[in-house]
Amino acid sequence: TDENYIPGDLDFDPLNFYKNKSEFTKRNLELKELNNGRLAMLAITYFAFNEFITNNPIVTNTPLFFKSFL
Repeated sequence: TDENYIPGDLDFDPLNFYKNKSEFTKRNLELKELNNGRLAMLAITYFAFNEFITNNPIVTNTPLFFKSFL
């Protein structure tokens, strides 16, 4: 194990967005990624709950989504 290893860091950065950044910027990027993932989990949970309660697909409950599929 490397002493600089961070859990979940697979060193995949093909466009070099993450390299040569300050520690503050790296931590900010990590926090933004975590928050976006949490928001996505809440959104999909809401979609599933909405479909369960209304017994309709989410695309029929949300006109914005429904119009884009027609």
